[in-house]
Amino acid sequence: MLQQQGIEHQIIDMSLGYSVKQVQQKIARFQADLIGVSMTSLFHQAVYNMLHTFKYTFPAIPLVVGGPHISTLRQQVLAECPVIDYGITLEGEESLIELCQGAPVEHIKGFLYRTAQGGLEYTGDRPFIMELDSLPFPKYAKFELSKYVAREIGVITSRGCPYTCTFCPVKTTIGRTTRFRSVLPIVDELEYWHRQGYRDILILDDN
Repeated sequence: MLQQQGIEHQIIDMSLGYSVKQVQQKIARFQADLIGVSMTSLFHQAVYNMLHTFKYTFPAIPLVVGGPHISTLRQQVLAECPVIDYGITLEGEESLIELCQGAPVEHIKGFLYRTAQGGLEYTGDRPFIMELDSLPFPKYAKFELSKYVAREIGVITSRGCPYTCTFCPVKTTIGRTTRFRSVLPIVDELEYWHRQGYRDILILDDN
């Protein structure tokens, strides 16, 4: 989405072994205006510690967090980690674009922010994106794909799941409203990755 809107950005995947110091060096070289971090609940305390380091090193750069952890716990995350400036819940594509384009935070749906008085506000859930074909499929242009051990790509053909299995967090992390992409855009995505030399395709739908 950032690429589609012409918003300059960089991505670093710390699962490839990058240290916090290396991430800080990349932020400094890029002269970032915003630092975004996607969080799961696993190892969330370690991510909190990393965010404290980022804020200490770059106090003027806002920190925005998205992903399953904040979609599930909402205000609790900002209360636990006071250096987080903003949180984006559920589907973050449109909320992130509006933030980057300078929209007032109180007008961005699906958005958590801190008030001038130190309180925590939530603007309410953003309506689900019903037309998934309106979203470009990810080409991972900024990812270092050659560094991953497994030569495989994940494809998502739908979002949401209508069921309520007790072991599954999908209803809080992405919602029960189930939506499907059309066939032809999915075929285009499969053909794109086939042309890139990929033969292992993982279907990663929530349902």
